Amino acid sequence: MSLDRTKLRWNGWGWAARKDELAARDDVWAFLAQALEMPALLATPPRPLDELALPPARLSLEDRVELGGIVGTSQIRDSLEERAFHARGRSYRDLLLLRNGEISPLPDAVIYPRGSDEVLAILALAAERNIGVVPFGGGTCAPPALRGDCASVIALDLTEMDHIGSIDPVSLTAEVEAGIYGPALETALKAKGLTLNHCPAEFEFSTLGGFIAQGDADWLISAKLATPKGLIEASTPELLALVKGSRGHLGIVTEAVLRVQPVAARHEHRAYLFANIGTAMAALRAAAQEDIRAELQLFDAEHTSFQRRLEGLGKTQSPIAKLAARYAKWRGFTEAPCLMLASFDGDNAHVAFAQNRFRHLASRFGVLALGQAAGESFRQQRFQSYYLRDSLLDRGAGLLRFELRTSWAKLASVYETCRMALEQVLSATSPREGAKGLVLGQLVQARSDSVGIVFTAIFPRAIGADLEQEEKITAVARQAITMAGGALQGADQAPQSETGLGGTLRRALKQSLDPMGVMRPKT
Repeated sequence: MSLDRTKLRWNGWGWAARKDELAARDDVWAFLAQALEMPALLATPPRPLDELALPPARLSLEDRVELGGIVGTSQIRDSLEERAFHARGRSYRDLLLLRNGEISPLPDAVIYPRGSDEVLAILALAAERNIGVVPFGGGTCAPPALRGDCASVIALDLTEMDHIGSIDPVSLTAEVEAGIYGPALETALKAKGLTLNHCPAEFEFSTLGGFIAQGDADWLISAKLATPKGLIEASTPELLALVKGSRGHLGIVTEAVLRVQPVAARHEHRAYLFANIGTAMAALRAAAQEDIRAELQLFDAEHTSFQRRLEGLGKTQSPIAKLAARYAKWRGFTEAPCLMLASFDGDNAHVAFAQNRFRHLASRFGVLALGQAAGESFRQQRFQSYYLRDSLLDRGAGLLRFELRTSWAKLASVYETCRMALEQVLSATSPREGAKGLVLGQLVQARSDSVGIVFTAIFPRAIGADLEQEEKITAVARQAITMAGGALQGADQAPQSETGLGGTLRRALKQSLDPMGVMRPKT
């Protein structure tokens, strides 16, 4: 069952009725204002939808009738709320525009297909009638409804394509429609004792098709890609490479076969403290290269300090906590300690074995074990960053995330170069002289050859020049990452270059599968 869209925010993240616990926390906003070296962070509410003047829909009556013949008239929706909800995705830049009331261009209608055959028929009609098509799943990374040279543009919302065809607990596979939300998929799999074990930061409001379109889908066995020229059933590595990360330019993922795994009998999350980032990086690399079976996340000193100070606001330090702080100081963990979260999954024997191996490895780097309670506390925050972004936007602050990947050999230089570049551009674009931003670093998805880095930038907004500020910050971040030898990943990755042989190949594929250019038309 798809989510009730009327209960989601059209200009923000998540549930409309969710209570913002930070809104009334004056101590939190005083702490953030001081951290950003601002005198205060003032309320900056978004414009309500009923105040906005929206352009009329341009979908012709003839095209509407033809579309209704494919999906049924009840599956064509063009109310103010539907069009506004599907106007953009939920990136930081999208939210700035939505909150400011700048929601044009809008889709002329939103179509809810209920199967691959309907999607194929819609795309064929779109190519024939010059109707632009923008795919829309959870909407977390949806492109704007640009019309380009098309007569009109529709958003194709796949969330009613959320059926599970089959789950095979013997072969460990599942056949699933692409419109299913991540939590609904996990619930269905766990009922059979299985899991996809794919939980990105956007997990709560993302769909399977979105996971695949963003490219991070090692669990993908095969997929059906509907294009204006017909259906591609991708199962070879070459074809799957086209589907992953396609982002709706070539077609729309409608169904997929997934590789799943049994749910672990035991889950345990533990926290460890390292004296500095260099030692912590060395320990993380050793764990990855010695194949210790654990999911490891390393928070740099700035991230560790920010999170612990934020959690400690309004709380009285217990005698045990004071004793622990004294012990950490005695051990030398006072200058720039870094927290590492280790998650162990499996049966009791495997978890105990992995924990023992990691404990012995970490001891070589002078680790301070913080225990299971601290690990659980940090783990519970993993889906909160986008809610925090909304809270910050309501108080004149912004939050941008940059995800990249680099080799271990380049890690130190990439990390330092990107951190320094971000700190400098956040200061340069701040609305007040002397104000600054915070750069919180995190290392994730460590492999034997490489590691992922996530930088979260928190900064005072340049009210009235928000878009220019975002452009400068993003441009500097991308340039620093590229020049340092890293590779952007995730929703904020740079568009692929259209030069050289790779660009020629992409244009040829686009021309072959979408000769009329109706898939995600450009301006």
